Amino acid sequence: MTKIIFMPAYKNWFKGLGLHHASVVAALTLACHFIGIGSLGAAFGMGWYASREWGLDIYPPRTFEIMDFVSPAIVSITYLVAFGGSFFG
Repeated sequence: MTKIIFMPAYKNWFKGLGLHHASVVAALTLACHFIGIGSLGAAFGMGWYASREWGLDIYPPRTFEIMDFVSPAIVSITYLVAFGGSFFG
């Protein structure tokens, strides 16, 4: 059974809420936005951290830090809703 962890006791609030991952996705999305591929950057950042949290197996991981997945997803989804439209124009 997968153990879902909201905020680990061994992390401070910045890392515990997944904001370190969200800031990396925000920086990637911003950089991609300025070169015209912001939607691609947002989608890539969200997929990257989702795959890192899930792992390489088909099965769920033993422990899943939910905020390390949710925080980058919120940043990416917010960008895609606000600026997304489509990937090609």
